[in-house]
Amino acid sequence: CGWSSDSAKSNDECAWGSWLLAEYGQKCPFIELSRRVSPKHLGYAIKKRGFKPEEVTAYGEILNRNMPDGYVPTDVLAEVVASCPKYVSQWLDTERRNMIWRHQGFYESLCEVLLEKQPKQGKQLFGEMHRNNRHRTVDSGTKIPLLFFSAFKAADSAEVCSIRRILRGKTLTDNDLFEIAFLAQKHNRYEWLEKTITVYLNSDFALDIAKGLFLLGFMGTPSAGEQLDTWIAEKKPSWLHDCARRAKIIHERNQWAHHWFERFVNHEEKLQAWAAFHLFLRCVDRRFWLWGEKVISSPDVRYERLEHYRACRGSIVQKVKKNEEKSPFELKKCLVGWKVQESQLWPWLGAYLQEDSEPEDLAEAQRLRAKTDVAPINDDLLNAAKNAGRP
Repeated sequence: CGWSSDSAKSNDECAWGSWLLAEYGQKCPFIELSRRVSPKHLGYAIKKRGFKPEEVTAYGEILNRNMPDGYVPTDVLAEVVASCPKYVSQWLDTERRNMIWRHQGFYESLCEVLLEKQPKQGKQLFGEMHRNNRHRTVDSGTKIPLLFFSAFKAADSAEVCSIRRILRGKTLTDNDLFEIAFLAQKHNRYEWLEKTITVYLNSDFALDIAKGLFLLGFMGTPSAGEQLDTWIAEKKPSWLHDCARRAKIIHERNQWAHHWFERFVNHEEKLQAWAAFHLFLRCVDRRFWLWGEKVISSPDVRYERLEHYRACRGSIVQKVKKNEEKSPFELKKCLVGWKVQESQLWPWLGAYLQEDSEPEDLAEAQRLRAKTDVAPINDDLLNAAKNAGRP
């Protein structure tokens, strides 16, 4: 008796009702919870109850019988994978592969677990979902496919590194390069990213070197900026020299955003803080999600600043999108700062190449596009921000 997810009249009622039972129904028998809580939220109840082996096994049977559409907590699913290998084999059976698109969230959760626990099977599932994924689920803040996060969240293994290498080889725009750098930093794969940059910079091909320079520009560490400075100082004027200078500007934009956001958070005067926030909006990009929450979550942050941030979070998302569409980014229009000739020249003929192949040839570079319109931030710009309604 009592409420159950089957009787819910809306998705919100189903989600909240299931969550409340999972959170506070720990004294209920598991068989009763399994009848009342949706399969998607039942995993959370199992976690709260301490991953009892018999409940994990029962949950595996429930998932096999009634697979949820959405995501399943990966820590719970990892216990199911370890306890119920027969169900994993059934989920990966070729006769059931058509279920991937009807239960995409579940299979993306499963892929993340398998890449960590069983990399060989995880790579096969990742490859199939990546090749045939017509409707990709993306992260709300970065708009990066959630499937890609799993390739960088998983520990380094031969299979996982192979996936990353394939993704790296399919970089057809600066946006693709940016996402690789973002994901590597998000999941602390700095060593892998630095090795990738070293391979690119030591290449005999100019396009590879330019990719390495832009990956440095997309990193948020001070050492990346120092490496770019050294490279620029040692090289003579050339196309690659221009690429390095553009990458340096992109690197500095993140440093500027970091500076102005911290000033907004910490400055005592409200007017100065407000001006700093608007200057922050002028140069912010998606790298903000790598460090912004840590800054604003400090216990020393004033309550009104935290409330202002929460109220303007949507504005940050909008400005990130607009900033990345303009120079010096133009991420989706360019590759290493050059206008993409989609479906006309290599490497933008990627749609016609084999899925798992990596580039072996390189195209002749075109003339560098217009110079950046970025201006240095100074006192005049700060005063302008104080008096402007919008940046």
